[in-house]
Order: sequence, then structure tokens, then C-alpha cells
Amino acid sequence: MAVAVEEAVLSALRGQVSGNTRLPAPRLVKIYVASNKREFREERRVLLEVVGPEIQSFYDDRQIEMEFVDVHFGTGPGVESAVDIDPYRLDDHLSEVMICRRDSKSVFFIALIGNDLGTFNLPTSIDADVLSVFGGIVAWRRAIYC
Repeated sequence: MAVAVEEAVLSALRGQVSGNTRLPAPRLVKIYVASNKREFREERRVLLEVVGPEIQSFYDDRQIEMEFVDVHFGTGPGVESAVDIDPYRLDDHLSEVMICRRDSKSVFFIALIGNDLGTFNLPTSIDADVLSVFGGIVAWRRAIYC
């Protein structure tokens, strides 16, 4: 005995979707792994190549997809290059964090914190209210120390 298939699902399978087509969202846990590029190379590798597939096999029968996002994995040696200190790179990383937060049904962020601070990238823009706070701090320090 065949089960009736909703017309919306059939339309989606044909590639015919509209703004009001409601399809089930995938059950996805997308985890962003944050760390300094120079540290935790082996830990990140084990997390992505060993732990990730093991967790995925645990959730396969529950139809939950696990995905780890590590922007440093496979990008070469731990030495930072000119690409790594590009200020727009930080925007790319933050965009990936927001995508993981938006798409994940559970935990979306793991931070590996070590001893090396790494390089600091200046922001590509500063909001006016943040700039005014910094201006107030500078004026306050001048009044005290000058």
C-alpha cells in the first residue's frame, strides 16, 4: 500500500518551489572550531578526521548530520602568511560562525584556547558609537596623565 505524497514535496522534487513552499529543515549540527592557526594542529586534525566521523556514526540512525568547520584545517603550515593577516579574513571567519549559528540545531562553537595570541587584525570598519567610547577613554586618560 503506497503512502500519499504531498503535492509540495512532489513540486520540490521537480524543482518547482515558491516562496510559500514549506519543506522540512535538515537536522544539522554544524560546529565551528576556533583556534589559533599555529596551535592545536594535531588536535584539530583528530577532531575532524577521527572524532567527527565517530560522532557522525553515532547520529546516523537518528538522521542527524554532523559537520565541523575549521577554517585553518588544510591551509598549509602553521606559519601565518600575508593572506592570514588580511583584515577581511576576520569578516570571513565571523560569517562562518554566524552560518554555523544559523544552521545548527545544537552546539555550534568550540574554542581551543592556547598560549599563543597570534596576530591581531584591525577591523575593516568601526561603528560610530564604538568610536565615541574609544574617544571618551582617550580624553579621560589625557586628563589624568597629562
